[in-house]
Formats: sequence, structure tokens, C-alpha cells
Amino acid sequence: MRSYCKKARQTAELIALLDRLLANAAEPARERLHLNRHTINAELIAKIVSEYAAGGVSTYELARRHRLRRNTVRDILRRNGVSVGPSRTARFTADDKAEIARRRADGATVAQLASRYGVSLITIRRAVASSSAEVD
Repeated sequence: MRSYCKKARQTAELIALLDRLLANAAEPARERLHLNRHTINAELIAKIVSEYAAGGVSTYELARRHRLRRNTVRDILRRNGVSVGPSRTARFTADDKAEIARRRADGATVAQLASRYGVSLITIRRAVASSSAEVD
């Protein structure tokens, strides 16, 4: 008897779950769009473009703020006629790269250097790699 009651309860729970799902599916799609955090509307695009154009904000920072991928931010900017500048690695002078490589060799972590220079971890890694390649 116990097994039968358990199956009946599980069946009732499944029916209730299906009813809730069907009720949610009946809502217009327009009302459900705001639930998707990846929906990119014209307002968000305008905000990303204006923040980048104002200067001082990298595509990495914009991606973090708006919970998007950096490539998505870059594509939004390019599609809206904004020239996306060169990478931060390219902006480092040879002296900057040598300084980063020296600090890294002295024991500074990649995260510490990234925070100090205001760039991503991969930018620091690339700067260290290009610095050691220039020395060789």
C-alpha cells in the first residue's frame, strides 16, 4: 500500500508541475524576455556604446558590468560604428613590458600586476611572454 501511495503522490506532483509549466508557456513571449539575462535590447546597446565612447572603460570591464562576453561587447561596438582600439598589450611600451616581466620574476602574481595596470590576466601573461620573446 505504501508504494502505491507514493506513486500516486509523485503522479500528482508531476501533474501540478506540468500545469505550472503550461501556464507559464501561455504568457506572451514579450513578457518573458526580461527573464533572460542575455537579452540585448536597444537600451543596453546604447548604454554600452556611450560608456565605451566616454573612455576609460575597457571591453573587459563592460562585459563584466553587463554580464556579457567580451566578444559580444566588441561586436556590439563594431556594429554601432565605434572603433575598438588596440589591445592593452599593444599599448604597453617595451619598457612597460620589461617592468612587468621583472616584477613577475620578482614574485608578483599575475592578478596583482593586472590590478596595478588595470588590465586582464591574459594581457599581463601576453606582456610577459612578448617581453621574454624580445629578449631572446
